[in-house]
Formats: sequence, C-alpha cells, structure tokens
Amino acid sequence: MPQVAEHSTLSKLALWSIQRINSYHFHDTGPNAPLRSNARVADDRYLRTDGSNLAAILFARRHSQRTDQQAAWVMLSGLVQRIAPYIHNLEPTLNDDGATVRLDWEDEDHERYGVDALSDGTLRAIALFTALTQPAATLPKLITIDEPELGLHPAALSLLIELIRSRAADCRVLLATQSPALLDLLHPDEVVVVEREEGGSTFKRLDADALQDWLDDYRLSDLFDRGVLGGRP
Repeated sequence: MPQVAEHSTLSKLALWSIQRINSYHFHDTGPNAPLRSNARVADDRYLRTDGSNLAAILFARRHSQRTDQQAAWVMLSGLVQRIAPYIHNLEPTLNDDGATVRLDWEDEDHERYGVDALSDGTLRAIALFTALTQPAATLPKLITIDEPELGLHPAALSLLIELIRSRAADCRVLLATQSPALLDLLHPDEVVVVEREEGGSTFKRLDADALQDWLDDYRLSDLFDRGVLGGRP
C-alpha cells in the first residue's frame, strides 16, 4: 500500500507540473483565426494555447473584483496604449445570447470597432501581453512561445522582452526564434543556441565573457549572421 500511495503522489505531482506548462502559438491572425473568434464567456480560467478564448479572458479580467485581476487589466491596458496609442480602450463585450463574448475596442474619439479592425501585429501583441500579464495564481510556471516576433513592431517586441524579464520571479519563458532583431534585445547569457549534431540536438548557452571582444564591435545579430554563434541552417 505505501508503494501505491507513493506512485499516486508522484502521478499527482507530475500532472500538476504538466498543467503549469503552456505553449502559446498565436501565428494565425486571419479572418477566421481563433484569436478573432467569439468565446464562451465561461471559458475564462486559463488562456488557451491558440488564444481562442482571448475575449473571455479579457472580459473576466475587465469586470473582476479581484485585486490581482484588476492589476493585470491595468498592466495590459498600459502596454496596449504604448504600442497602439489609437486604442483608447479594449472593450470585451457580451453578445446578445449572453453566453459568448467578443473583443471590441474604442479609439481616441470613442468610436467602437470590432476585432476585425485590429491589425495582425496588434492583435498578436495583445494576445502575448495577455498571456504574460496573467496573475501569478494562474500564470504557468513555464511558457514557451514560438517566433514571438512575427508581425510585431520593433517597439512592441522590445516591450515584450521587458515584460518577460519583469515576470522572471513568477515564471520561466522560453522563446524559439531565428530573428536577428529579437536576438539584439537579449543579453548573451539569455541565449541558448540549438545545434543538430549526430542526429540529436545540443544546447549551448552563450558565454558573455568569451564573446566580449566580439561584442565590443558587433551586435549579437552580426555574430549570428557571421556564424560565430552557431545555430545556422
């Protein structure tokens, strides 16, 4: 019996750990993309991998009486204002059926628009910011994001990196990228180069001290382009 109990405890721990990991994939921003869809208003506990319940998450955050949710809403609103000043307010709105919610927004003249009027890059940035401003209670312990730079304005990309660093005490964030622009926003010790060797993958964290002579004259993107860092096709 003790052995059975031990296995049960380990299984529960493993399940809990897996549930604290999420991978966000917000590449699809087309007219019928999950990010642009209506969401069930009740689907507001965790942001889904494809962002299909983005409107529900924002609606819950906007109207919550919880201090941590209110703080998350204020943080998100501030970030959106910094990358898209023309968005005066995000306005997640209940549909007439009372069971689904859509993502509307207002401009500086208080004209209301639907999610279809958001550019691909702006919508993707809102989704990324929403994921990373989740309260600590619901924030995954590990977040992976593939090619976060897609469609983002350089200012939005820089802000994203600042946000990731600010959440370091609450979660780890793993970005997969081949973007020189993103590389230049990172410190060398934040970069892990992946190489394929003998049929397997190897992982090497950059050594800032070893690269210092190079970095006196070149950016990380320059060293990547020159093949100094590795990771090239």
